[in-house]
Amino acid sequence: MIMETKKCNVCGASYTEKRCQACMRRYRKAYKDKYPARIRANTRKWRKNNLEKVREGDRRRQRRRNRRQVEKNTIRREWLKAGDLTRGQLIDVFEQHNEQCHYCEERILRPCFSPDKLNGFDHKTPHSRGGVNTISNIIPCCNQCNMQKNTKTYEEYLGYLEEIRHDKF
Repeated sequence: MIMETKKCNVCGASYTEKRCQACMRRYRKAYKDKYPARIRANTRKWRKNNLEKVREGDRRRQRRRNRRQVEKNTIRREWLKAGDLTRGQLIDVFEQHNEQCHYCEERILRPCFSPDKLNGFDHKTPHSRGGVNTISNIIPCCNQCNMQKNTKTYEEYLGYLEEIRHDKF
């Protein structure tokens, strides 16, 4: 059976279904915007009448989330193995900097000296830019500076700080 191609009265696009897809999308969006309470009520009613489908969808989403989390954790473990940090090295770096943030010189409270957590430390070259967990790539850093630095390299962040200082004065 050959489907007849028609022309949409609104936008002029060709279609073979009941309506043009682009116009149908606009119609559905306008309907959802105009009647949100009706949409919510219908959704609730459908979910109540189709509990098994809802649960299966929830299980499927949870399995997907779990797979992604396992992949993330595997990548993180591999990355952490790539470095050669020890607890003693972290303590030495922290003491060399007088327990202060390398950037703002604020005292760092409660640093974590576990090589797999690194709270209170920053990577000069971030992991996202190819940095590794080595002693030459780690410096003490407060949470505020670490969050502000984000994925910038050490040099980029120093330039950013210089720019901020220059703008203030």
